[in-house]
Amino acid sequence: MSALRRSSLPPSRVLWIALAITGLATALCLTLASGQPYLGVKLAAEHPDAPPRVLAAKGPAADLLRRGDVLVALDGEAGHVALRGDDLAAEPDIAYADYASFAAFMVRQQRLATLQAGPQLRLLLADGRSVTLRPRVHRPIADLPFTFWLQVFAAAACWMVGAAIWAFRREQPASVYLLITGFGTLLMAGSAAVYSSRELALPATLFGWLSQLNQGGALICAGAFAAVLFHYPRSLGAPRWSALLVLGYAGLWLLEALHLLPFANRGVQAAILLSVLLAAALAIVQWRGARGDPLRRAALQWFLLSWFLGSSAYMFVVLIPALAGIDTGELQAYGFGLMWLVSLGLALGIARYRLFDLETWWFRALALVGGGAAVVIFDLLFVSVLDMSQPAALAMALAIAGWLYFPLRQWLATRVLQRFGLRRMRDVPALLREIIADSPLAAERLLPESLRRLFAPLQLVPLEAGVPDKVRIVADGTVLRVPGIGRWPGWEVHWADHGNRLFHRQDARLAAAVRAVLERIVAYQDAVEASIERERTRVAADLHDDVGARLLTLLHRADGEQAQAIRETLASLRLIVHGLGAEPQPLAEALAEWRAELHERCEAAGVRVIWDEVQPLPDWRLDATHQLHLARVLREAISNALRHAHPTLIEVRLSSEHGQLLLSIANDGSCRPPPQWRSGNGLRSMRSRTQKLGGELDIRGEAGRVVLRLRVPLDTSPHSGADPARSDA
Repeated sequence: MSALRRSSLPPSRVLWIALAITGLATALCLTLASGQPYLGVKLAAEHPDAPPRVLAAKGPAADLLRRGDVLVALDGEAGHVALRGDDLAAEPDIAYADYASFAAFMVRQQRLATLQAGPQLRLLLADGRSVTLRPRVHRPIADLPFTFWLQVFAAAACWMVGAAIWAFRREQPASVYLLITGFGTLLMAGSAAVYSSRELALPATLFGWLSQLNQGGALICAGAFAAVLFHYPRSLGAPRWSALLVLGYAGLWLLEALHLLPFANRGVQAAILLSVLLAAALAIVQWRGARGDPLRRAALQWFLLSWFLGSSAYMFVVLIPALAGIDTGELQAYGFGLMWLVSLGLALGIARYRLFDLETWWFRALALVGGGAAVVIFDLLFVSVLDMSQPAALAMALAIAGWLYFPLRQWLATRVLQRFGLRRMRDVPALLREIIADSPLAAERLLPESLRRLFAPLQLVPLEAGVPDKVRIVADGTVLRVPGIGRWPGWEVHWADHGNRLFHRQDARLAAAVRAVLERIVAYQDAVEASIERERTRVAADLHDDVGARLLTLLHRADGEQAQAIRETLASLRLIVHGLGAEPQPLAEALAEWRAELHERCEAAGVRVIWDEVQPLPDWRLDATHQLHLARVLREAISNALRHAHPTLIEVRLSSEHGQLLLSIANDGSCRPPPQWRSGNGLRSMRSRTQKLGGELDIRGEAGRVVLRLRVPLDTSPHSGADPARSDA
């Protein structure tokens, strides 16, 4: 096993070798099946002890036999053999439980094969007639039945699937055992294709070898199949245990070949059934161990889905009836086709193909099988218990299954969607109304907030580069990539439903629908903002060109207190005009303007100024609202100090803490303590502006001074430059 894992063959060479083996095996099956003498008779038996009946005659028997003729014996140069129905057994391992009866069957096969190989053969019929037939040397390939081709296809497909997965995933122990499973199926189904599609008999030596290959392939396949589940999707123990399991089943093959296996052919069937049950138990252990790991559980679901559709049908149709002595060998070919589904499911799981679609596929498969089973059960019930005619029973079964099954299916679908946190398209309008109504979010936050509420992810990560052109599922369904809207970035949504499931295509459709609606909303917001910006620019231009020009004219004509009042009015007008048309302004530039204005006003009043920035302030940017309100608060505080306190010193200190701007304005003037102040328009205006910015304002007396402290958050403002680079749900 370890040698297979360490192999350095490139995948292309592995696939070519596997394809060559497939071609050789197929050619060998065709050679053996078509290399037998050809009678042109298709026979069937109603009972093992009854002689076979002719179903069709062509080729050498075309003009000699009719449909329905009963063939009782063969005569030829090698003697006379009376025919029995069990001479046609498609799978003698099922029909003959012990070694003695199996050996007797092989003796009869040798006698019949010898007669077929003669130059001519006399067929004795139950109605007393006898016809002489000259067999052809070779059977035409076109005469080989559908079951032959189905089994050859299943053998080749299982082998190629195992080889392809091993070629690209050989580092995984499960892929090694899937390769062995495919090889076992190649032996099992390929050999069965030859002897189960025979016309009447095969030489005993050839039949014996084919039977041994079939038994050995089945045992190796059974052991390796359980070993796959020992390692898939995670190893449950040391690798030696799975290797011992496969070697144990190989040992059973040796015992069977030496006719030493207890219960003979029934022992082989019991060992295969045991491996099926062991695989089921290992699948349950793997499923329980995958709780909390949706990626591993989704990979395992490929096995469970194929197991449910394939192995269960094979076990109930072929294997369990065989243990009860019921010959279902004719159905074995279709059982091999179902085994191919199991191998394909395991391969897709190991390759982690489209894991994100399994939740819906899983439910649909169960619902499909459940609906069909309901019709069959009701039909059998009405026919056997109520003694209804077949058409009436079928109609009643369809009606009842429809009335019960479809409402139940719809209810279950709703519960499954709720269980896995899945939303439907009709949930989108209500979700968007809820998001927009809860808080009028900025445009760049609408998309991530919608994704958070849609999928409850473990993490939301912005995409700085390589933005997808449409919503995509990546990383085996663990990540959903959503394009951005306009100038805003796209997002990666990691692990849906708090990490309990994978994303699937319904999620992608929902995300695309939500994004399309948000794109329209953002476009509308941009249009409104552009219209407002144009109007602001027009009003600002009018104020600047008209009102500003008139005030400047008055300033040149005025003097004294009137000139000072006009200057303050012009300063307020400049602030309003700047706020109407301002782009976000760096904090440092705003502070420089405020500092210059403060020095100008205090120097005119003969007051000394200390402006102290305690530490380098963050590189924040102030939008027009913050610029206007902060400048007005600062101006009002200075005006109150100059007007009422008559200070000799005004000290301004600025710092930052936890994303907030801290502004302290102190003066040494003489006035009543702040608690005794009457709240005038200026004080109310400062408190109102502070509240609009989400800040706090505090005024108190300290050591003969009046200190105003302002605390305003800046990192949450839309243009503050805060980095929303990572948002964890």
